[in-house]
Amino acid sequence: MGFTSEITDDFNRGDGDSLGANWSEFVGDIDIVSNTAKHISSTGYWAGARYSGAQTSTADEYVQFYSQTYQNDMGVVARWQDSTTFYATRFRGNDVLFMRGDGATDPTLLLDSVNTATGASSHTYKMSVTGTGATVTLKSYYDGIETFSYDDTNALRITTKGYTGIFGYGVNAKYDDWVAGTVSSDGSSSNSPSYSPSVSISPSSSPSLSPSSSESPSLSPSLSPSASKSPSVSPSTSPGWKAYTRGNYTTLPTDDADLETSYSDQDITDVGTSNNVWVGQNANLEYAVHQYKEYAGGDSVATVNWEGKSSIPPSTLPIYLQIYNQNTDEWETLASNNSAAVDTDFTLSYIVPNLTNYKTVESIIVFRVYQQKN
Repeated sequence: MGFTSEITDDFNRGDGDSLGANWSEFVGDIDIVSNTAKHISSTGYWAGARYSGAQTSTADEYVQFYSQTYQNDMGVVARWQDSTTFYATRFRGNDVLFMRGDGATDPTLLLDSVNTATGASSHTYKMSVTGTGATVTLKSYYDGIETFSYDDTNALRITTKGYTGIFGYGVNAKYDDWVAGTVSSDGSSSNSPSYSPSVSISPSSSPSLSPSSSESPSLSPSLSPSASKSPSVSPSTSPGWKAYTRGNYTTLPTDDADLETSYSDQDITDVGTSNNVWVGQNANLEYAVHQYKEYAGGDSVATVNWEGKSSIPPSTLPIYLQIYNQNTDEWETLASNNSAAVDTDFTLSYIVPNLTNYKTVESIIVFRVYQQKN
């Protein structure tokens, strides 16, 4: 499943008692406070607003926000038809609640599931809604990792596209870096890099990472800087530049310098589509690492989809997707998998809502995938 951002709002504007010209509050009160959208309504009262400036281009859509200040009930809406007809996902502490507005005062609760991750500030929450026929599927995500899914087959299911927005109960909650866009089943993305190498880890106790479904060559931002933090990188200035490297290490690299082995042109072609052709990296009692550098240009949002499998199951040795923060000079984990079975494809996905801290001066962004060493 791929995600393409189409509408974004970082709420970076002066404090005010409304969200701005592109927003319409349909219940309660949400204001701009300190460059965030803050839930003002009292505890126990809904607060919701739709982005009225535009709709996503298809009914298969997603909505995402970053919890600048988390309170015990934050959420989003999709396929909003009117103030009582919409889908909503609420992230309430350890619970994820899927809801459908059926025309009544209060939405109908479709599913209440306990999440393994507790709601907290400084995390990314997302819902997706797909399907326009007999089944509409709702999914929730925590920091890019899918947590729950619900299939709505009720006669009241909402099958047409509508507006997207924010919705919740959590007084004083602060939403930031809000994003809405479309969902595609093929994992493609037209906005910012969409990566999908596959991790193929060789048998035995040593991981061997091998991307196949790749760093989506169709990514919008392709790389084209002229120098990066990695001394060996000297990209051209044309869009489409990329530098993929790999290696095995007893200690996980702490910087974003190129790894010991560069991908060949054929390797890059092989990981350009989801085709079950693997580029492997063996490791013996070491970390197996693949690193991907892309030119982001003027893009402010990046969609990352990485498909992989491992002959040492992630349920034994977890696999991580990370991005390099150019301000702190540290790697940050975006997503991980600790449940996939041996030699079973899985996907690591994440939408980076703001690339400000992750671009080099030449507008390069750097991702990597590695498997924990045994």
